[in-house]
Amino acid sequence: MDSAGTLVALVGAAVLLWAALEKIRDPRLITSALHQLGFGALAALAAVLLIVVELAVGVALVLRPDLRATQVGVVVLAGAFALAGVVALRRELPIPCGCLGSASSGELGVNQLLAFVAWIGGVALISRSDTSALSPSERIDLLAIVVVSIAALRVVTIFDGWRQARGDRVSARETYTWLRR
Repeated sequence: MDSAGTLVALVGAAVLLWAALEKIRDPRLITSALHQLGFGALAALAAVLLIVVELAVGVALVLRPDLRATQVGVVVLAGAFALAGVVALRRELPIPCGCLGSASSGELGVNQLLAFVAWIGGVALISRSDTSALSPSERIDLLAIVVVSIAALRVVTIFDGWRQARGDRVSARETYTWLRR
């Protein structure tokens, strides 16, 4: 795969895998968003299906970006995200975005429409890339790099939370000592 196609596929895979893993970590956010989008009682099932598809397409973007099924998977996900953005824009109340789990702070809407354009452009670039240069073991190595990169980014957020919690513990200890006097 040429370097531009490789980079686009890896970035797309990382985004989808991160999103799926965050949804697994806290499925309430995406389930709530899907419920507000009109899935009702099927929101939990739709959330599980979304997670599975994001994981599958994310892995496929690294291992077999040349397959039409992988590219169709990206387009279907991007279309579903864009449709969610359109539905959210038509609702009276904003729908919090659970796209990237607790890391999401925005609302469904225009961002999903803009992302649709980026996803489609990425698929167009990948579809024109030469994938014959990578061996299966090199593709597995790239998947490992994506997974380790996600883990490294997650460690940074965990460390930040640990540091903040440490500050709270120190403050509580000082307050307790002060109250015992």
